[in-house]
Amino acid sequence: MAGRLLTGDTLFVGKVGGTDFGEGARLEYESLQRKLMTLPDSTEVWPGHNYGGRPHSTVGEEKPTNPFLLRTNLSDFIKLKKNWLEYKRLHGIR
Repeated sequence: MAGRLLTGDTLFVGKVGGTDFGEGARLEYESLQRKLMTLPDSTEVWPGHNYGGRPHSTVGEEKPTNPFLLRTNLSDFIKLKKNWLEYKRLHGIR
């Protein structure tokens, strides 16, 4: 049986929770990269809110598809957070 992860407002299906662009963003990035994404791919992801395309996902589904998780450094992660509305428009994300 796959484990279940209640991510609250940290990780949503296809995106992440809102933070400031300083210390809050750094802590979120580190939590995502060093903790959540080290879990087995079969781990179910259950966000605190259904803000994504569907109510739940898995770590294995989020790793290659969530644009925030694809950022390889904090600077790019914050840049995406700052430009999320434009990114969504350019990629047809609702």
